[in-house]
Amino acid sequence: MPLTDSRFERLVLQTPDGARAEVSAHGAQVLHWQTATAPDNRLYLSPLAQYRADQAIRGGIPVLFPQFGLFGTLPKHGLVRTRHWQPVPRNTPSSLCLTLPDDAASRACWPHAFRLTLSVSLSAQALEVGLEVVNTGATAFSFTVGLHSYLAVNNLQQLRLHGLSGLDYLDAASGLAQRRDTADAVAVHGEIDRVYVGAREPLSLRDAGRDTAISQTGFTDVVVWNPGPQATLADLPQAAYQDMLCVEAAVIAQPVVLLPGARWQGAQRLEAVAPAS
Repeated sequence: MPLTDSRFERLVLQTPDGARAEVSAHGAQVLHWQTATAPDNRLYLSPLAQYRADQAIRGGIPVLFPQFGLFGTLPKHGLVRTRHWQPVPRNTPSSLCLTLPDDAASRACWPHAFRLTLSVSLSAQALEVGLEVVNTGATAFSFTVGLHSYLAVNNLQQLRLHGLSGLDYLDAASGLAQRRDTADAVAVHGEIDRVYVGAREPLSLRDAGRDTAISQTGFTDVVVWNPGPQATLADLPQAAYQDMLCVEAAVIAQPVVLLPGARWQGAQRLEAVAPAS
């Protein structure tokens, strides 16, 4: 990481009992989260991540707006992952906010006025990331959005994600075919790229002694992604699929329509929990 570039300076959050998080102003991206009881990063951050002004950082929790993935005509995952967000002065060491308004560059791609605010709150065992979108213009706009959370995993083969059984999903690995999940839990056996529609129940990620409770508000869908062993991404090691699973809070199936002066809010909460017996 170029230490002389303030865009990649890590803003640090800490709690008195030892929990820690680090956030980059580049993309308003959470890059590190450790609990009060363990020093390891519970977010996956690629060792090949690129720290360049025109490049999104691979890993952590990228912010996707106003387009998720290729669900639209804009560049993949929208316009804000490579932007410099402005930190808001804070009065607590365990929380922070960053803001991003539209500007000439964003309007050249997407002609709407907006203001985004990302909030990050840390406690002994939990991390909560919230996003607010405000329409500051004179016309309505619609958008899709997501928090692309990369979770570090201990054992991908034994990992199970509970809470999505019975839901319909779009299978992006098979041409967006619509399917229904009838399994007791999601297991990863190669590439997986699913948009679970209307996912409102809390999720439980059970992972060989490092379990995580996942919940969301405002977001209506959940994306589960792992690139599998065949992926060839320049900023991701070939074997990295074994060390990560993305469980993303998203709005995709029914885009948000925001009237002038209106606001939308969503949040994802990650909490380390005792392993299930």
